[in-house]
Amino acid sequence: MKEIKSVQLFANPTAKSEIIKKQLLEELSKKQIEVCENADLCIAIGGDGSFLHMIHQTNFDTSCMYVGLHAGTLGFLQELSVDEIPTFLDCIKCGEYYSYPMDIQKTVITDIHGETHTLLSINEVVVRKSNLKALKANVYIDNHLLE
Repeated sequence: MKEIKSVQLFANPTAKSEIIKKQLLEELSKKQIEVCENADLCIAIGGDGSFLHMIHQTNFDTSCMYVGLHAGTLGFLQELSVDEIPTFLDCIKCGEYYSYPMDIQKTVITDIHGETHTLLSINEVVVRKSNLKALKANVYIDNHLLE
C-alpha cells in the first residue's frame, strides 16, 4: 500500500467532534502527516451525516481514500473509534492498511421538461416534488422498468 502523506479533516460542529479533531490534529503533527485539501486520505469526524457530507464536499473523488471516525449518534459508515487513532495513524504512515472500493450510485433523472439531472450517492437518493405532494414516476434500473 502507498504511504499516506496528507489528510483532510471534515468534522461536524459538535463540541465532542471539535475535541476529537483537536486530538487528531496533535497526533497528525506528531506523525508528520500534513493536513491539507486534496489529500491522500479524508477523515470524517462525527456520524454518518459527517461521512456523507465529506463525500459530497470532495465530489466523490476516487483519487483519495475515505474513513470515518465515530463521534456522532449514528455510525454505520464510521469505521474508527477515538481510542484507535494512534494505532490507525501508525498503520497509514507505514502503509500497513487495507482499502476496499465503495460503490458510487449514479442516478439519472429526466424531469417533465426533458431536462436530465445526474446525482451521485453512496446509499440512497430521495426524489420528491418541491411541494412534497405525491410523485408519479417511472423508475428504471439498467433500462428495465421497475415501478
